[in-house]
Amino acid sequence: MTVGKFQSICEYCGYVAGNGGDGGNTPPSPSPSDIKSHYTYLRNNSETIAASPFVSFKKRYKTYTLESASFYSNDGMLSKIEQPYWQFKYQNDGSTETLLLCITANRPAARMAIKIDNDIHQLKLHSQESKTAWFALPFDVLLTLCTARDVDISTDIKTDPRAMYNELPIFASRFYNAAFDRMKFIYSVNVRMITDD
Repeated sequence: MTVGKFQSICEYCGYVAGNGGDGGNTPPSPSPSDIKSHYTYLRNNSETIAASPFVSFKKRYKTYTLESASFYSNDGMLSKIEQPYWQFKYQNDGSTETLLLCITANRPAARMAIKIDNDIHQLKLHSQESKTAWFALPFDVLLTLCTARDVDISTDIKTDPRAMYNELPIFASRFYNAAFDRMKFIYSVNVRMITDD
């Protein structure tokens, strides 16, 4: 067993054992009506979303894609840590939607878990590129992250031991505000973060 920050992982079979907290059950897939309402929101608010400085917004054929700016952890002393960095991505074509969290470093990650308050959420690997790994992020986990008080990330990528993720809830709130509801988490667009520098 390889011991991580808050989980132990068997490299042979992939079994994950939490080191405290609740592993969290995978929520059900979004309903077709939820996907359609998210799509309608993107279509009806495309100009406002495209003007947001916090996301890039594209439409190709019927598919809308939003990608956040980069999120950087900080050292607790007002300095951001350049590597690794994270991003959110959301795609919706009216019938399917994909919500992802990526980590970019000197190599692609094989695993990632997020500890939100006392709950641990093991994210499923979606795809890998040369230095980036994309993990499926359940919608409910994103919403929980937006209101979190304490956040930590565990990955097989080496991170600075001083790394703090205290700004990630605000960063996630900005993304939620742009992608799903511009009337929710409005405060987040006016907060200046270390990751913005």
